Amino acid sequence: MRKLTAFVLALLMLAMWTSHLRAERVVADLTSHHISVEFDFSGADLTLFGAVEDTALHAAGKPDIVVTIAGPKDSVRVRMKENFAGVWINGASKLLHNLPSYYHVISNRPVSKITDAETSRLLRFGLDDVPLSEFSGDQFDEFAQAFVRLKKRRKHYAASSDGITLIGKSLFRGELRLPADVQTGEYVAKVHLLRDGKLLSQYDTRFQIKKEGVESWIYNTAQDHSLLYGVLAVLVALASGLGASYIFRQA
Repeated sequence: MRKLTAFVLALLMLAMWTSHLRAERVVADLTSHHISVEFDFSGADLTLFGAVEDTALHAAGKPDIVVTIAGPKDSVRVRMKENFAGVWINGASKLLHNLPSYYHVISNRPVSKITDAETSRLLRFGLDDVPLSEFSGDQFDEFAQAFVRLKKRRKHYAASSDGITLIGKSLFRGELRLPADVQTGEYVAKVHLLRDGKLLSQYDTRFQIKKEGVESWIYNTAQDHSLLYGVLAVLVALASGLGASYIFRQA
């Protein structure tokens, strides 16, 4: 009985040791978790860095890293243009809900070479997968595709297959450029560790984009004290008109 117990314990310890050796997990962080938007804001550069921990598979080669950065959710009304008697007018429209205002995918090589299409769709590694997963039906898909096209044009939706640089077999670094007209709010960066096309680990880190200074005061006043904002706007317009009139009379 003692031999059997000892044998079972040995098997359990071996299984735990083997599992520990094979367990790989990714950790990451950002150079900044707070980005200030002021009147002269022209965009921002963000660096992500991380490492693969508890790996015993270095002999198998380097892992793959895919990072998705999603901005605050937004609701957008998309309108289709229709040609009526040679004139383009607004046609049918749909209100699309809960779509990320910003979405960027960066990886160390093309996603199509990292994993299969089904895994990519489930993990939302493709830009077209982000909104289309929220809807069903050809008509909704058509509006969602139009939304994606507009976002790509403004560089709010983008993908970079060389945005991640692997350093050795455990370390990595990612570079991201945020455009000047990004929406304020909380952004989530999801770091995915894959090997042989399989997801092994995921790590989330967040950062805030927030208006500061005069921009913040004007925005908050317009949102929270709309009447005061309207009165001040009228007074500023009147003062500007009177000032311009005085200057021209003197000239």
